[in-house]
Amino acid sequence: MWTRGCPVCGSIDFSCGATTSTIGVDERIEEAPAMAELREYHVTVNGHNTIMNLSKTDAARLNGVPVESERDWQVSTEPPTKARTTRNKSNS
Repeated sequence: MWTRGCPVCGSIDFSCGATTSTIGVDERIEEAPAMAELREYHVTVNGHNTIMNLSKTDAARLNGVPVESERDWQVSTEPPTKARTTRNKSNS
């Protein structure tokens, strides 16, 4: 007769620590390899131009052209100035 669960304690989840042939979900998860540094590249996929985050090897495989950094051309040495007029409430 086949019994479901632990033959020692009778629990379904083998909580007593008896050996089991089942593999837990956490044990089946494979550890992902470390990701390479990604940059934005202009690529053409199926005839459509798009910007993708790619590693250098993927960009070379897809003939990607690096996107110029927006921060490079937006950085200025002078802070932006705003023209503000003072308003005197007593002279209204």
